[in-house]
Amino acid sequence: MCIRDRVIKLTRKSVSNGNIFYIVVLFLGLLILYHHVIENLFIIWISRDQYSYALLIPFISIYLLYEKRSIITRCYLKPDKRGLLIVLLGYGIFLLGSFSFHPFSSRISFFILLFGFVFFYGGFDYLKSLLFPFGILVLSIPLPSLLENTLLFKLRLISSALTEQILHLFGISVFRQGNIIDIGIMQFNVANACSGMSYLLPLLCLAIIIGYFFSKSFWIRLFLFISAIPITLVINVVRITATAIIADYWTREIATGFMHAFSGWLLFMLGFVILFIETKILTRFFKQKPNLTLRSKSTQKIERKYVNKSIGPLPIIVTVCLFAIFIGGYYAIASKKANFPVPNLSDLPRVIDGYKGKIVPEDQGIKAFSSVTDSITCVYTKNEADPIVAYIGYYRTTPKLKGFIHTPEVCLESTGWKVKEINNYKLRVADNSSMINCRLVFSERPSIKQVLVYWYQIGDFATGHERLAHLYTGYDAIFGNYNDAIKIMISKDYIHASEREKSFQELVAFTQKFYPYFIKTMRISDN
Repeated sequence: MCIRDRVIKLTRKSVSNGNIFYIVVLFLGLLILYHHVIENLFIIWISRDQYSYALLIPFISIYLLYEKRSIITRCYLKPDKRGLLIVLLGYGIFLLGSFSFHPFSSRISFFILLFGFVFFYGGFDYLKSLLFPFGILVLSIPLPSLLENTLLFKLRLISSALTEQILHLFGISVFRQGNIIDIGIMQFNVANACSGMSYLLPLLCLAIIIGYFFSKSFWIRLFLFISAIPITLVINVVRITATAIIADYWTREIATGFMHAFSGWLLFMLGFVILFIETKILTRFFKQKPNLTLRSKSTQKIERKYVNKSIGPLPIIVTVCLFAIFIGGYYAIASKKANFPVPNLSDLPRVIDGYKGKIVPEDQGIKAFSSVTDSITCVYTKNEADPIVAYIGYYRTTPKLKGFIHTPEVCLESTGWKVKEINNYKLRVADNSSMINCRLVFSERPSIKQVLVYWYQIGDFATGHERLAHLYTGYDAIFGNYNDAIKIMISKDYIHASEREKSFQELVAFTQKFYPYFIKTMRISDN
């Protein structure tokens, strides 16, 4: 072996050891900083069917790192200080997400920090070599709650409508109302579990992985990814239709028993086979140029220079110091205590401007979905007028990510309401001392309509915008008083469209009187 080859061999070994050590340090720091986020993710993975596939994603990432080890360990390292700006951005998003009831921001900040540190340590070439093995971990992150619930709602409606048409073709009498299908002998609800989401997300993930391993064409990979959506709809409609047909010709027990559960697994495997066949057909008819070498430009650069310039221990020392600061800063904020007592929601006044209130039992499903610390629903009546319903949800600021502020539109659609109109509205309180920036929502069901006003209260700050509430809650926790968040929804039902204006005026008048009592009862003015 010549001197040149020995130098290259020793250089590669040194670079390999340094790269592996830095990756180990990086993930140890991230695991310590994000342990509560990872714990929450693991609970979601094992408790929700649509995300159970995510348990395999970390192992796939490890395999991809192993598969690309020859390129990763021989990549020319060129530290870039601009990576530190990305790191600081990621840490800021992490803090805001952790203390503002927005888990998705905290989860996605993991990857901003990860890519920022990689870019800082090795530069663009090093980041590029690790982009897919680390980037695939993004697929294990649950969708934002608003997007997920919108997809669930749309998938349920589309699947129900297509099933209705197919059942008509089979000569089966069927009546559909929203996502409820009635075939006479059986009425079943196309619930979230049957929406197709448990097919869609794993198939999208499979499409990305299959495209990566079997095709180098961007357009083929994109086509595979998009095709997972119609494949999901087809196999989900087949499953729902088969359930209805079996129930019509045999019994409900057979339709909803073992056969229903087994068909879900069988049809998912069918979707996987369709994706694989689709890949083979596309790669066969669209010839691709073979990859003649596995060596990247960065690898060739190493061999030309013989020796990879040593970057020294400074990047690792900086990384360790930053993690120490980040972890210490996070726990310093998390250990802060609110400077006011937790409000007792049961103290809400029962009499407001002639209206008499009565506490009613809450829907436990909605309460669990909202993940509120505490909540109360009070129905106010006055003479013979239709009642006005006031709902208060209290979110205790916590870094454990067990709750999240979300818009009432999510709850409305999940309980059968169809939102028709949303407007920003400035509501002047009864004593004319302040204005509330709130949101006005008009929605309806088949036989009833509703007008609703809502806003979020964080200390003295009131807003109807969800994202602004998230930002202010996080900002207040980090720099201010660590105030908690309260969501207030006040609604009034009516039947005829001609009653809309009258119901709206009554709701506004009540809310104007309600707000001062609310501020006093919740002790917000003492903050």
